[in-house]
Amino acid sequence: MIFGHFLRDLYKRLPEWDRSSQLSLYLAVILLVVLLLAGFVGPDEIKLPARLGAFGLLLTLQLVIFWGNRRAISPYHEAQQHYIRGEYESARDLLEPVPETHRESVDALVLLGNCYRQLGQFDRAKLAIDRALQIKPDYHYALYAAGKLNLVLGDYPQARDFIERAYCLGAPDVVNFDLGQACYYLGDHSKAATYLGKFCELPFDEPAKTTLAMHYLKILTNRQPASAESMRESIIYWKEEAARYRKTGYGTAILNEVEQLQGTVDGDVFPKAGQPSENALQA
Repeated sequence: MIFGHFLRDLYKRLPEWDRSSQLSLYLAVILLVVLLLAGFVGPDEIKLPARLGAFGLLLTLQLVIFWGNRRAISPYHEAQQHYIRGEYESARDLLEPVPETHRESVDALVLLGNCYRQLGQFDRAKLAIDRALQIKPDYHYALYAAGKLNLVLGDYPQARDFIERAYCLGAPDVVNFDLGQACYYLGDHSKAATYLGKFCELPFDEPAKTTLAMHYLKILTNRQPASAESMRESIIYWKEEAARYRKTGYGTAILNEVEQLQGTVDGDVFPKAGQPSENALQA
């Protein structure tokens, strides 16, 4: 029963394989048949070696099938890989044509909303994320996406509310950065310092965010800032973020932070502790 299902699935997917994978499969099957015949009806002296060879070929055949099926993944999972590589248009293009009823979950809607946000298509991002929240109102992934969208639009109260709800419902600790950033721009310095401090203690490899978090904490609590080398590397990342959201208050605020980081690297006077920049408070 299971073997029959496997063969039917393989028959359906085989036309999607690339030519080299198809040829490898055909050759492996032919060789397997030859070895099995030799192992059971051939001369006695070659039966054992043939059976051992057939067993080894079965393992190889599994690898060929895995390799051939490497492209046979859902549009959502393929879009995920594009998103991780920063290929937001490719990820969006994969998700847009997929009928909603065929999506694995609201994850696809949230990912589509995140793609729109990264591409500056904020109205479409809101529609996709709102739809995800209609389907699953208490899903931390969708709530965080809504919070992140509001953050980059400069609606910091809404951003904080959404991300706090997401955090309470199981969002990972890495969202402490976004919470701290929202509170910082709201002027809630105590909470900002708490969230950002928690983020800096995490073992995640987020050097650009960690550097900016330390920058905020230097202003708020006079904490030791990141090294000049870390600042130089993070400036590249945050310049791209500022450019991506240049038409929003958040983009303006991030550009201001970039200028301050650059000023610190160049040896200029650092902003006074406890006094966030005027541009940051107005963003």
